[in-house]
Order: sequence, then C-alpha cells, then structure tokens
Amino acid sequence: MLFALNTMKREYSISPELAQACGLKLAPMPSSRGGLSGAEKIHTHSSLLSWQFDLSQRKVGLFREHIVIAVEAYSHFALILPYQQTLPSWQQLQSDFHQLWWDQLVLHLGRTQFVNEQSDIELIQQRFVEQKQANCWLNHDEQLSEQIELIKRWINSFCDKFRVDRLSANHVWNLLGHINIESRSANSDEQTPIPLARFLDDSLYRFAQGLGEGDKAFANPHRKEVALTVV
Repeated sequence: MLFALNTMKREYSISPELAQACGLKLAPMPSSRGGLSGAEKIHTHSSLLSWQFDLSQRKVGLFREHIVIAVEAYSHFALILPYQQTLPSWQQLQSDFHQLWWDQLVLHLGRTQFVNEQSDIELIQQRFVEQKQANCWLNHDEQLSEQIELIKRWINSFCDKFRVDRLSANHVWNLLGHINIESRSANSDEQTPIPLARFLDDSLYRFAQGLGEGDKAFANPHRKEVALTVV
C-alpha cells in the first residue's frame, strides 16, 4: 500500500501576533459554521496535516529574541525556531520550519525499528518534499494556544535555570527532546498522550508506507479503535 501524498493537504494557522511581525496579510480561517472566523479549532486527519504557529518574545538586557513556536494539531508535537533581533521573511521562516521538521522526523524515525537503510530515508524524504504547498490562514486555535503557553513557560524556565541569554541550536534540540516526551496539559491532573508517540505514528502512516519487505503497512492513527504502532 502506498500513501497518496497528492491527496494530502497542509494548513498553517498563523496567530495575529506572528502575522503582524512577519508583515503577512492573511485571510481569516473560514468557519465551519460559514463565513470567516479566525478562531477555529484546527485538525489533522488522514488527508490533512495542520500546525498552529505563534510568536513569543524574550528581552534580556539589550538583546531581543523572537521565538516562533509551532504545534501540530493531532500529536501536539512542538517545534521551536529562535531568531535574534529581527524575524526573517515568512518564506525564510517556512523554510527553516520545514528543515527543523525534517531533521526531527529523521532523528526519531531513525530510532524506531522500521527505518534501517539509507534507501528508507530517501523514500521518506521524497514523500516529505512532495507534500502540497500549505494553505496559510490568520487563526488562533484556543486549545493549541494553551499548549503554546505551556511551552513558553518551559522555555523561560529553561533559560532561567541555565542562564541562557540566547537560544542556540543545541538549546533547541535539548528543549524539544524534553517537551515532546512529556504529557502536556494545562490541568496538572489530566494525563494526555505523549506528543512524540503520536508524531511517530502519524509520520509512519503518512511518509513511510511500503518500507522494507512485504510492503509494510502502517496503521492509520486517525481511524477509531486502531492499535498504534509506536507505544
């Protein structure tokens, strides 16, 4: 079974703060009830992959740091992109985001038992780059924004604890390695799925169909009552 990427869509939900900082003029996300909303809950499912983007800013002494945080709608897997002094263009920011997404994808899939050969990586990369261009909307998903606020607090705690003025690439990798393996909820008594586990299941289904002998088929995690591949 081969997954038809030409049927899969991507949507990027951009917060008003980030859109303004990047000089983006975007239409509000259409409402499921008709008209335009800009405050819609976004979704990832079998043929749609959605991310919420937001902006955080830190000021340490004379330095100003802009931190773009992206959270995927199904897994709540997070990516962090820090910039010093000024934000780049949205085109450059998207490119940086796709590179970090790819780097994290290869890192974590390479740690599973399913991706063993360079040819496996090449197949996954081909499918990754063949994704359709994302539709970008001005939108604020309230639930995912709660996730982003938790991540902002983690970043601030990390920087305070280790006296970090500016986030480096190594800092980002350490942070992502922590926040994506933690059950993440604004309610400390509520247990939520581990973001990394869901990210891997979705990624195996979406990008890794047919790897290895026997045309390995990975379960669609968006169907009800499916036993996930990665536990």
